[in-house]
Amino acid sequence: MKEANHKNSSLYKILGMLCYMKIHLDNLDIGIWSIARPNIIRNLKEFLPPEIIEKLSALDELEALYKLAGESAVLIKIQECIDSIMHEISISKNKNIDLL
Repeated sequence: MKEANHKNSSLYKILGMLCYMKIHLDNLDIGIWSIARPNIIRNLKEFLPPEIIEKLSALDELEALYKLAGESAVLIKIQECIDSIMHEISISKNKNIDLL
């Protein structure tokens, strides 16, 4: 149960940070380094599928993407991460894991 609660609280924290990033594109650093730091990613590997880890790890490239491709490209990448996290949350609900 403790592991499930840790997973769920982490999913909701990531979701909140991604939503913050989506609204505050002018301040991407906060979100990037709250999620994409190596030690955070290492801990997330314990319970998230590799494809989600890959998406979250790529968040450190958002500023470069913003400069090269603009706001819409960044919003798409962030939304992909949000959708993936929401999917993981729905899986947890379907497994009757205690969500916060």
